[in-house]
Amino acid sequence: MRLRVCIPKVEPTVMDAPDVCPYPDCDGRYFKIHQQHCHKPLRDTKCNQVNALRRGCLRCGRTHRVYPKG
Repeated sequence: MRLRVCIPKVEPTVMDAPDVCPYPDCDGRYFKIHQQHCHKPLRDTKCNQVNALRRGCLRCGRTHRVYPKG
């Protein structure tokens, strides 16, 4: 049996941040930077780590991470 897998290309500088808070009971649209440099390890042939961005919702106070594309 053969499996065909399409591995996405990692773009460490492109981040698609959501416009609305990702938690289901909150619809906040305003965020503050909670932690700017959060290095996350990565298993890739070209990049060994990426910089994730942590944002805090001003409405509910919870934080979430935004990862680079790919």
